[in-house]
Amino acid sequence: MQKITITFPARSGKHIRLEYNLDSLASDLIEDLEGYLQLAEEDTLILSKTIDFGSLIKPTQTLSSQGVVSSTTLFAFEKVTPIQLIFETMDAKMIKDVDPWLTLGDIKYEMLVKLGLNAKASYNFVRFAGTMRPSPQYLTDDTTFANFYKREVVRVV
Repeated sequence: MQKITITFPARSGKHIRLEYNLDSLASDLIEDLEGYLQLAEEDTLILSKTIDFGSLIKPTQTLSSQGVVSSTTLFAFEKVTPIQLIFETMDAKMIKDVDPWLTLGDIKYEMLVKLGLNAKASYNFVRFAGTMRPSPQYLTDDTTFANFYKREVVRVV
């Protein structure tokens, strides 16, 4: 068992230090980390020895055979399955695959343009009030899509 550090750049640089058998397949570490992060079944992690993906870790090989030694820092990047959402106005509708960790602010301009709206005007993005929610939820620019359901409707008003 050797001590290694796993850093999650997309999660504000959060990191964990752990002891791990470096003669294990990298896929075993990936599976353990997925459980720790409670990732959705269809999501996974990509491991790299550098923050710029310059030296990816192959899941089918052992960590030690790929140069991972005691005190190594690995970078873990979430590879998430996009959520398909429906953005609509009174006159237009579009389906968009959205990374669950993106914020509304990240895609707002693109959605306004694609829906044929004036991107300089002010609009509300409202989560559709379906049977699961008794009232509409007004989205802010820092709202992520991690807890949205597939093909959920977001109205632009």
